Amino acid sequence: MLKRAVLVLPLFGILSVCAMPQSYCPATSRKMACELPIATNTFGTGAAAPFNSTFALELSQLPLASAGSGFALTFDKAGNLTVASQDLGPVLTQRAGTIGKHKLFLAFSYQLFRFDSIDGTSLNHVPLVFNAGQVKGTSPPITDVGQTYNHIDARINQYVAQATFGLTDWADITIALPFERVSMGVTTYGTEYFVSTTGLVGQPVPISKRFTRGSASGISDMVLNLKVAPWKWEHFAMAMGVEFRIPTGDELNYLGSGALGWKPYIVLSRPGRITPHVNVGYQWSATSDIYPHVPVNSQDHQTGNNVLPDVFSYAAGAEASVVSRFTLSADFVGQRYIDAPRLLLRTNTQAYLNDIKVANSGLTGVTESYSADNLSAGAKVRIKGSLLFTGNALIKLDDGGLRAKVVPLAGLSYTF
Repeated sequence: MLKRAVLVLPLFGILSVCAMPQSYCPATSRKMACELPIATNTFGTGAAAPFNSTFALELSQLPLASAGSGFALTFDKAGNLTVASQDLGPVLTQRAGTIGKHKLFLAFSYQLFRFDSIDGTSLNHVPLVFNAGQVKGTSPPITDVGQTYNHIDARINQYVAQATFGLTDWADITIALPFERVSMGVTTYGTEYFVSTTGLVGQPVPISKRFTRGSASGISDMVLNLKVAPWKWEHFAMAMGVEFRIPTGDELNYLGSGALGWKPYIVLSRPGRITPHVNVGYQWSATSDIYPHVPVNSQDHQTGNNVLPDVFSYAAGAEASVVSRFTLSADFVGQRYIDAPRLLLRTNTQAYLNDIKVANSGLTGVTESYSADNLSAGAKVRIKGSLLFTGNALIKLDDGGLRAKVVPLAGLSYTF
């Protein structure tokens, strides 16, 4: 359930309004993405438009625990249940294997994403410059300008139920249904001043320090995955598949990307006590309400929606069987976002105050390609039979996009 907050903070008002057309934010709306611009009446200002689309991209790429293909069961000649592979499988990536015909894998996992930076700018201190519009009745026109500094606490608690079913000995189908709780808290302060057309500014007025927060809970985007692995050679195996993201989440409450997505991929692996593997995929997405197209000369009206940027995903790693019941896993996991929105820190000279230049620093929206790379390190433990416990940590290696330093994961799975 969405917790309402009286959101009078300029930051998220500006961030949200630039990515949300007015038609999606009627005065009675209680959506997280709409409360701030409604409360602040800041429709049409354009200080940090890419925030919502960056957040949508993050939602479309949140990693999920791997499908059941990493852990296969079979029966020996005596009819005893045995583990077909020498280890218990990877955590966030895949290898070229399936669980077997008519086998059923069920899993539940939890991850905590506590974001700490956006494109290299710490969320503990986010500078933002915004233009609140011209003051009515002034001649020459005078513009109201604000410079704010903001501490942002943004986090996602993700709970994922997953099922994999073996259609044949070489084909699996997987469905993953995430449930998420998204919460944000923001503390802001700064100054406000008036700028004339001649470049002179009045005495800065402090903006009172404020704290606002909001949250939403619900089903996020469903993921369907079809994987086939008919190719096996002496020393390695190959699989291919396609992953579909179904926009079942409410993007206006930050619970989904708002766009259909599809990602074909290839997996190569070499079976053994140590199992190296490589995953490569490319994701296309449809248009999203949370990423509207607003012409440069018309900040107030959108003319349709943009497609979310393409994403090239890649991973390489290995898992090793320490003992029969314990496996270590490590992967390099990354995404390359193609022509994607970013928020980069820029400093510019705004005006003069008593013949002294007033320089403002704030996040500025740009469009460019960037990478987001992580190290995944974890382990799997076979508790009893085919009941597995999984633990993992996803550690960021660079600063592209909306990022968390460490993302912990815990999960349980069982194969029937």
